[in-house]
Amino acid sequence: MRRWLGLLLCWGLALPAGAAPPPAETPEGLVRAFMADYRDWNDRAYRSTGAQGTTERSMAAVQADYDRLLSRYCRPDFKGEPIAFGSEADHDPAVETVLSVHTDGERSVVKTRHRRRVAGLLMEDDYEYRLSRERGRWYLDQVYYVDSEGKYPGL
Repeated sequence: MRRWLGLLLCWGLALPAGAAPPPAETPEGLVRAFMADYRDWNDRAYRSTGAQGTTERSMAAVQADYDRLLSRYCRPDFKGEPIAFGSEADHDPAVETVLSVHTDGERSVVKTRHRRRVAGLLMEDDYEYRLSRERGRWYLDQVYYVDSEGKYPGL
């Protein structure tokens, strides 16, 4: 029981409820901050479920941590896709490069490429971050995985 309490307290301290929005005045800055926070969330989730095993309780804690992450970047009414995490995060500023930023008024699209080597092969994944600004603050509306067949929501 103490082990679970410690795990939940660690997650609670990682991204406190009602945390201030990320310090980003530009769409690119918000995307870069999100990448770093997402990588940290993924790593915590992977470590905790690997060490403790995946249980209903551990997944509930991982989901709560993810909800806190989204609350920093998305509007309060945002409903995300089911969570997914693994040994390597889908978003990581160390391996994900911003390719372009297109801003038109209160909307912005940031395109990125995530590159990594798997078994000696270079793997590249493209993403499209959709943002909008309200009252001077940028919000993440969606992150799409992009391939030759289309765009798929991943946030």
